[in-house]
Amino acid sequence: MKDRARMDFIHALTSVATFMEAVENDFRKNGLSHHERIDDIKDCLQTLLNSLDYVGDLDLMLDHRLQNLQDHLFDLAAAVQEKVEKRIVFSDPATEEMSRIFKESKAFLRIAVDFLRTDSATQFRWLEKRQAECRKNCDECAASHEKRLVEGICIPDASLVYLDMLHAFAGVHSQLVNVIRLCAGIQDARAAKVGAVGIGISSLSW
Repeated sequence: MKDRARMDFIHALTSVATFMEAVENDFRKNGLSHHERIDDIKDCLQTLLNSLDYVGDLDLMLDHRLQNLQDHLFDLAAAVQEKVEKRIVFSDPATEEMSRIFKESKAFLRIAVDFLRTDSATQFRWLEKRQAECRKNCDECAASHEKRLVEGICIPDASLVYLDMLHAFAGVHSQLVNVIRLCAGIQDARAAKVGAVGIGISSLSW
C-alpha cells in the first residue's frame, strides 16, 4: 500500500472511531450529536478510495466494501437515532451488552490503525480474531435478547432497534477486515482469487 493511501486509511479509521464515539454518546445520553460528523465520514472514505489507485475488479471490490462499511456505520447511527426520537428504553441487560460491544468495537478500530502503522502479521491476526468474536458476541446477544423478549423484559420497539444495532456492528467489523485484506494484499481461503485477472465482486463470499 502506498504511503499516501496508508495515511488516508489511518485518517479514515480515526474519523470512523470519532463517529462511533459520537454515536455511543448519543446512545447513552439520548442525543443526536453524530449528525455533525456524517459528511466527514463520507469525505474520508471517498478520499481513501481515490488514493488507493487500483483499477478494474479490485477497484470495484474496494468501492463496494467501503460503501458497505459506510452503510453499516450509518445503519448503526440510524438505529440510535430511532431510539432517541421515539424515546425507546432498553432493558439493563441490553444496555450493558451494547456498551460492551461499543467498547470492543473501539478496541477493534485501534488494532486496525496499529496494523496500518506496522504491517504486523500479529496485529492482523488479532484483527481477524476480534472480528470473529464480534460476530459470535452479536449472535449470543441476539439469542439472549430473544429470550428477554419472550419473557416480556424487552419490548418489541426496542427489539427492532437492538437487532439493527447488532447487525450494524457485525457488518462494520466484517467489512473493515475485508477492506484491509484487499488493500494490504492479504489473502485467505475466501479471498484467494482477489489478485486474479477477471475476478468480479461475486467471486467473494462475505
